[in-house]
Amino acid sequence: MKNAWIVCGLWAGVLGACSLEAEVEPSEVVDLGKADGFETTDAFPAAADLALIVPMDDARVRAVDVMPRSWLGQVDRALEASELDESILEESFEEDWRLVSARFVPCSPLGRVADAEEIDTLCWPQVRLVFQPVLHNIRITWALRDDYADDRAIHALFRVAPDGEALGEVLAALGDGARLYELPSDVVRAFERERDVAAELLLEWVAWLRDREAGYGRLEMRPELTDEVHADAFYERLEEMLQALCRPWALHELTAFSLPNGRSPASADLWSFVAFRGERGEITQSVLEVFDPQTGAPLLAFPSSEDVSTGLGDFEVWERIEGMSDERQDAVLRQVMMDTSELSEFAPRVNDPYQTLVPNVSCSTCHRMNGLNFNFHNLSYLEDQDITIAPRVRGDLARDVRIGREQWSAR
Repeated sequence: MKNAWIVCGLWAGVLGACSLEAEVEPSEVVDLGKADGFETTDAFPAAADLALIVPMDDARVRAVDVMPRSWLGQVDRALEASELDESILEESFEEDWRLVSARFVPCSPLGRVADAEEIDTLCWPQVRLVFQPVLHNIRITWALRDDYADDRAIHALFRVAPDGEALGEVLAALGDGARLYELPSDVVRAFERERDVAAELLLEWVAWLRDREAGYGRLEMRPELTDEVHADAFYERLEEMLQALCRPWALHELTAFSLPNGRSPASADLWSFVAFRGERGEITQSVLEVFDPQTGAPLLAFPSSEDVSTGLGDFEVWERIEGMSDERQDAVLRQVMMDTSELSEFAPRVNDPYQTLVPNVSCSTCHRMNGLNFNFHNLSYLEDQDITIAPRVRGDLARDVRIGREQWSAR
C-alpha cells in the first residue's frame, strides 16, 4: 500500500464539488495501493505509460480544472508585456485551454550541471502537463478545420510529494551552487529515501491508469483511447490521479509560449516565451536563465521574456553579451541558438538528456529541434497536424523508461 495525498475533487461529480482554492496540506496522507494485484504482459513502465498523448478531438480535461484561472491571467499579462504586446485570451478563451499531453517522469533532474551521476542521483519524480487552446469546427483562412490547436502552449510542472525535508535541503544547496560531492552523506541518503518513496507513489498511479495488458510499448496513443468506453473510464482514472498529484501547491515551474493573435505564423514571425516559479500554490514570473552545463554558473538571463522569429534568436542576446569576455560570449552562444543554420551543431547536445539539462539552454533553443522552423512544439499540436514529438522528448523518455523500470523492480 502506498501513500497519496487527501485532496478535494477538482471535477464536480467525481469526488464531490469543492473549491479549487480549498486548503489541503501536503502532509495529509492516506493509504493508496492503486496498483495492488497489477499484472501485465507489457514491460512496465513503457513509453505510452510515461508519455500521454491526448487526441485533439477528445481533449476533454480543461486547464481550469487543474490550475486556478488566475494563473491563465498571469500568463496572459506576461505575454502581453512581451514583444507580442497583446492579450492572447482575446483569441484563445479560458475554456478553450485543454490538456493535450502529459509526461510522468520517474526522476527529473534538479540541478544545473550535466554530470551523469548528479543527473541520476539528484532527481525527483514529476508530472509535466501541457495545455493548449483546442478548437473544433473552426474556419482558418479559407479552410474549415474539424479540430485545431492554437500555436501556443502552457507547460505546468508538478513535483510528487514536494514537502520532503531532505528534498528541501538539497534544493536549497543546489540553488547555492552546490555539487553532489559537496552534500553531506546523511543528507544524500535521506534524500534518496524520500525520492524513492515518491517515485514508487508516482509509478503506482501510472500502473493504475492501465486497463489493458499490452499496447504501451511505443510512444503513441495509449490503447485505452482507441474506443469510447475505455476512454471514459481512463479519463476518470486520470482525473483522480491529477487531483491527487497536481494540486497548486505541488507546482514548482510553469512556462508558456505564444505567437501573436491572428493564427498566421508566416506573417507574424514572432514567438514569445515566459516563465513562472511556483511556491505555496502561487506563481510569480521568473527570469529566464541559462546556466553553464559544466559548472552550473549563470551565463545569461532574459529578465521577462525571450522573443524570437522563425530563424533567429532574441536580438537582445547580442546586446547582453557585448561587454562579456570572448570566453563568456562563446559559452553563451554555445547554449543559445541564434540562427537555425546552427541546428545540426546544436541538435546532438540539446537532444541528449545527459549532455544538456533544461536550465542549460534558452527556451527557444530547446523548442527548435523539430526540423520545421515555425514549429516550437515539443509534445503538443501545431494547428491541425498530428502531435509533434520532439527528439528531446524521445531522449528524455528513453531515460525515463529505464529509470522507471529500475525503480519498479526495486520496490
